[in-house]
Amino acid sequence: MKYRSVYPVTCAEMDAHYRLTVDGVMTYHEDAVAKYLTTLNLAAFDLQKDGSTWIISEINMDLDMNGHTNNRRYVSMALSCFGREFQTSHRPDTLNIRFLKESRLGDALTVASYPVEESEAAADAASFLGQITNASGDEICRVSSHWRPKEPAHDMVTSNPIRNT
Repeated sequence: MKYRSVYPVTCAEMDAHYRLTVDGVMTYHEDAVAKYLTTLNLAAFDLQKDGSTWIISEINMDLDMNGHTNNRRYVSMALSCFGREFQTSHRPDTLNIRFLKESRLGDALTVASYPVEESEAAADAASFLGQITNASGDEICRVSSHWRPKEPAHDMVTSNPIRNT
């Protein structure tokens, strides 16, 4: 079954080139799942009875209803390894995310990112493997990402390129 919801994008969810941020996409995705479940008269608690769940409710910005780190925070953590200059000049083309283990408030997490060599990658594209591990060395989340250079931003009225000064 398909579910569709329209979201107005706010400036807080856009980057410097007027594009939706990855965190914004994750936020809308979680919200759409919650809205879809309500059309079925379900909530995350109902899913847990069957031994499955989708984390859609938050205690705060970083924790879900079970006290675990919210899934979209892992993505933000993994992307934090990239410097501002790289994120300003590139955009994620593909993100593959594997949630492997839970973490809770107070857990010490380590975030690392490693370049991945690709034989067919364009010279200006880049691929990385991001790993989030806990203090015991257990892998909590793995994010593989492929990045492409950002195209110049355009003025939304005139369609002229915007030049950063």
